[in-house]
Amino acid sequence: MSVRYYFYKILHVTLLMGLLWLLLAIGVVVAIQWYFIPQLPSIERLREVRMQVPLQIYTKDGLF
Repeated sequence: MSVRYYFYKILHVTLLMGLLWLLLAIGVVVAIQWYFIPQLPSIERLREVRMQVPLQIYTKDGLF
């Protein structure tokens, strides 16, 4: 067996493992989105924000 054979075999295995890791990462991202997106509130609900405590701005001279 030559060095070239081992090089191509290692390259082949490395590329295959990289492709498998990429597919696994894509699958994890899709699964996370599939699980969490239905639980998120709608955009319209996020836009209407009601503060529980009214905000006040105080100036140095006491006027607000």
